[in-house]
Amino acid sequence: MSDSQHQPDLALEDRVREDEEERSRTPVSWLFGAAAVVLGGFVSAYYTSPSATGVAFAQMSEKASPLVPAPWSGPQSVGRGNIAEPADGPPPSVAAAGHGFVLVKNWDFGTTGTVANLSDLLREFHFRDNFNTYDQGGLYGVKSVAPVKSVALPGQPVEDPRRPFRDFTAQSMRSWLRPLNPDVATVSVERREVGSGFVMPKFTLPAGGAFLGRDILWETRVRLNNPVPGYWFAIWTVGNKWDKGAEMDVVESFGFDNGGGYTNFDARLFHVNSVGGKDRVTAPHWEAYVPGKRADLTQWNTFTWLYRKDDTYTVWFNGVEVQSGTIHWTLKGRPEGQPLNMSFIFDPAWGHKKVASVNVKDMPASKFKDTYYEWDYSRIYLRP
Repeated sequence: MSDSQHQPDLALEDRVREDEEERSRTPVSWLFGAAAVVLGGFVSAYYTSPSATGVAFAQMSEKASPLVPAPWSGPQSVGRGNIAEPADGPPPSVAAAGHGFVLVKNWDFGTTGTVANLSDLLREFHFRDNFNTYDQGGLYGVKSVAPVKSVALPGQPVEDPRRPFRDFTAQSMRSWLRPLNPDVATVSVERREVGSGFVMPKFTLPAGGAFLGRDILWETRVRLNNPVPGYWFAIWTVGNKWDKGAEMDVVESFGFDNGGGYTNFDARLFHVNSVGGKDRVTAPHWEAYVPGKRADLTQWNTFTWLYRKDDTYTVWFNGVEVQSGTIHWTLKGRPEGQPLNMSFIFDPAWGHKKVASVNVKDMPASKFKDTYYEWDYSRIYLRP
């Protein structure tokens, strides 16, 4: 195993030790770590000045209503990822992001879209992470299930076509969470008995921020159906190496149980943070990241990340700004660090062995009935 594959495990262990006390009282965000785990992102427990935090809370005091995409009657194409050969499709939904963007990848999921079936999925996506693992380092409660044997890694579960882990409606793709064995009565995170419809685009960028020399805008519309205790959902980016960055968690949410009735089983809370960068909003409780302090991730929501060529970024939730900051797209996120490429992760997962609030034990398998993450579209734009 390469050094890069070892690094995230060690980094995660460091994070777990450093934040043991914080975890006991609050839903601290835990770093997924690129090589060993492709399931989200850890948030360092930074604290801003009272004035900065006050501005953040003031800007997000109003609840963000789900965005309804503007009607688009023009042609659509998935695109080649090349700014010189734009994809066909709509512009970004967030006017505050500005103008001049070129659509380079347009994954419009559903039988009427640009990713309409298994053939399209196989052409556009991997079913393992950017470090070529399917079990995310063995720390999470899921294994990514390959849709067909020809793309499976050694030992990777392969789905039964009669019980798919990814399927299509007219307007979406569903990534299912369900027991690998349909006959089990209970499942536990420790035993890793659950499969997921994880996907990662084959498309990558060679660099990010100042090293790319272009603004990047990534926008995704998604919802959760029947979230269960321990669900773990993230949309995030990471490079081909990792050591406490660079990483951007455009959204991360999980179904924690912190005791005393403080849970997130209803998927009302999330956070948005970088790993290796400096974020405007940094808080120990996720209410600080959510407009109106309460969302509903079971409804359609749109997450938009703008990462500029000056290394600054902004994230919008349904058109409302929820985070901004600076991150250098390098190893550890340092200005002088090694430049990295950029992968885009669609992460539907469940549980974590080292996070007590989601280390679910002996949960009835029947709870996973109709549990899936549903993707409407995901689009990547570049701006000179």
